[in-house]
Amino acid sequence: IYGEQLFWAGYGYPLWVPDGEGGELFIGDVGWMRQGEFRPLFNSREDTDDPIHFDKGVPQNFTVLDRLKLGRTSYQTPFCLRPESMTRGVERSETVREYPLFGFVTEGPSGACLFLPCPPITESITAGRYIKSYMRENFSNWVEFANALDGWGLSLTDRDILFISGTTKTTHWKVAAWSEDIVK
Repeated sequence: IYGEQLFWAGYGYPLWVPDGEGGELFIGDVGWMRQGEFRPLFNSREDTDDPIHFDKGVPQNFTVLDRLKLGRTSYQTPFCLRPESMTRGVERSETVREYPLFGFVTEGPSGACLFLPCPPITESITAGRYIKSYMRENFSNWVEFANALDGWGLSLTDRDILFISGTTKTTHWKVAAWSEDIVK
């Protein structure tokens, strides 16, 4: 539920294993998701001989993304991701509790909310048309590279390949998700 809500709100996929085998996520990474972890194949912003590519190399006919055309934004801001149908607010209670208690007023059959106690660092590429063009030109090589026996030897489909065009990173978070089907 949480992943669906986050994706359709324009925030991509949640990483349930942010420090997995693939290491830290970077803009320009091309890879796939496996059990809540992003697994990079290569980084499109780094040269062929960059140490990040020493393990398996890069796809055939690899071209580096032109950093000057990317138009990148970076900011740190307070953040609460919630569906528009959910009301945000605080109610005072006379009861003292050992732990915080949250309640939700929402419309709709399901939803999710992300609470961040400190502002996250968000970075994203603003040149969407340039990225789409770059992906169109190179995507078939990426899929071939992922599946080739002399490459990664995976069995990925076109839908499995992901391009990282932005990240929101934090060190602490709380998540809530609900579904009418589960509550009943």
